[in-house]
Amino acid sequence: MKFISVFPLAALLLITACSTSGTKIQTDKLSSIQRGVTTEQEVIATFGKPDSTTTTLDRKVLTYSYQENNSTEKSVIASTGSILGGMAGGAIGSLAGSLAANSAVPGKVNLEILTVEIDPETGKVTNYQFQQTQ
Repeated sequence: MKFISVFPLAALLLITACSTSGTKIQTDKLSSIQRGVTTEQEVIATFGKPDSTTTTLDRKVLTYSYQENNSTEKSVIASTGSILGGMAGGAIGSLAGSLAANSAVPGKVNLEILTVEIDPETGKVTNYQFQQTQ
């Protein structure tokens, strides 16, 4: 009976364990940005409101960022494996369940950053850069 009460909790934790912040950058739309042609308003219409805007005398920089992190998910899976292993085989089972879950799910962070430089006089893109790390 104890197994039945743990599984819904484990499933709920696994579903909600991945954390994200920002708005996913639509990489298929990056080709719409053209230096000296695309305006600031067109960038905003395409990618939405930037996460941050920095303005100096010679440029304005729009920054879009998105982060997805499943290291929380890995921790939850390891804990769940430990609990289930412990119920099945005591302390040894708990350790084995935790180790098995930890090795089965690699922690992963996906980071995307789009920076768009705008000429304040013309309102057009002077440069842009997209970076993605995994």
